[in-house]
Amino acid sequence: MTSERTESALFAMCAFSVREPAEHGQFHYERIWVDGRESDGRIHTAHPPVVGDIIGLRDRHTKRDGMFEVVMRQWSHAAYLSAAWPYGEPRPNVGPLLDIIVEPAEGVFRNEAPVPDEEES
Repeated sequence: MTSERTESALFAMCAFSVREPAEHGQFHYERIWVDGRESDGRIHTAHPPVVGDIIGLRDRHTKRDGMFEVVMRQWSHAAYLSAAWPYGEPRPNVGPLLDIIVEPAEGVFRNEAPVPDEEES
């Protein structure tokens, strides 16, 4: 296994979808296609965001951007003897897929109280 393939196996390939409420307690999901070196609409990272994290995202197609809160994650790992984990290799040649569901958020400084002006106090 080449060092580049070994390195790519260490990174989760994160796909993001925005969840917005629909009727009858259901949701609409819209994929966010982020720019990256691989041009696959995913963020490849060894440190994917966890539930509760706030992340700034920009969709390369719609130009929609903003702050989003991670509400759910779903992992998909390669199976041994698959194309992603060939026979005889000690580990997969690509990292796991991680589907991340986000909701629009205001950011970590939401509800910040104004600082009193020194002259007013």
